Amino acid sequence: MRRFKYIVLLSVIFVGFQNCSPYHATDTNQTTSLSLSADQTLQKSSLSILSARCAVCHDQVSMGGVTNILDVMHLINSGLVTPGDSSKGRLILSIQENKMPQGSMMAAGELQTLKDWVASMQLK
Repeated sequence: MRRFKYIVLLSVIFVGFQNCSPYHATDTNQTTSLSLSADQTLQKSSLSILSARCAVCHDQVSMGGVTNILDVMHLINSGLVTPGDSSKGRLILSIQENKMPQGSMMAAGELQTLKDWVASMQLK
């Protein structure tokens, strides 16, 4: 019986912390009152790239603490992109370091499209 209680306690702890990640922003609503402008052609192309190359693992399912990869404001609020500066933010960095997408390398043209899109972003 004691062993059963121990297993249940560990299960509760595990389930409670399974979606925790050091990469989550402390205030995920920090920019919700702001509006975003970006080059719409680049945004459409970039979201298509993210949909094809990233959303399988990072859409509604939490892989590595990253979800909602197709939600632009979530990308900003979680620190994955920094509007106006493609050299900051974990999304571009992970791709440049060939950490993502796992199992394949993103084409240079796709990466450049993502960088140009992030650089075109402006919060108002």
